[in-house]
Amino acid sequence: MHAKDSPALVKSDQTLFSILALVRARGTITLAELAADLDVAKSTIYNHLVTLEREDFVTRTDEGYRLGLRFLDYGLAARLEHALFEVAQEKVDDLAETTGEQIWCLVEEHGEAVYIYGSSGRQSIKTREYPGQRKPLHCLAAGKAILAHLPEARVDEIVDRHGLERRTENTITDRETLAAELATVRESGVAFNRQESAKGVHAIASPIVGSDDEVLGAISIGGPAHRLTGENQSENLTNLILGATNEIEINIREL
Repeated sequence: MHAKDSPALVKSDQTLFSILALVRARGTITLAELAADLDVAKSTIYNHLVTLEREDFVTRTDEGYRLGLRFLDYGLAARLEHALFEVAQEKVDDLAETTGEQIWCLVEEHGEAVYIYGSSGRQSIKTREYPGQRKPLHCLAAGKAILAHLPEARVDEIVDRHGLERRTENTITDRETLAAELATVRESGVAFNRQESAKGVHAIASPIVGSDDEVLGAISIGGPAHRLTGENQSENLTNLILGATNEIEINIREL
């Protein structure tokens, strides 16, 4: 879409979302800090905050403003509305029980990976992922599983918009290498993340594809590199995750 064809953005809405982004990033922030960081008049920031507080989207404390729990209501509602969440939840829990590792169900939205449900096994490592978190697709096993089943034009659009950020020394940062890996993923049915998003962490993922061949999301198994290494381990996890995603695909088609 050319710039002249783009819909007009509402400046006041942009200011409001900038306020919310800063409140989220800081945890707690004052009116003065918001005005200084955004280079917007205090009166304008205050009016936005009054509205947000009235609607329960921010809460005022002695230290400043923080996000309100109204967002939790909206977030849970958004997740419940996603067709994949209800169907995948049981299989994610089962995989966590079977493997003992961290299992996630991810989907793509606006060119990013979004974590919608996770379950921790008995030996899973503590990571910073959480439901609702957004990450680049290209550095995640689940992200690559999704990209491999998107139309080539859509993949190009995502890379043009978000780039190929280097997260570690193992992250794929050029299109040719990414294209070759996605071709391998399509052939094998599984994608790997070998310390590409975080040092010391490996993951394996498989896509969930609907009856119309549209990729709906992916399931990933993640854990420390020393445990998720070796041919036997990879084969075992591959069989488990392919079985899980196949069951999810069957259940979705029966809805």
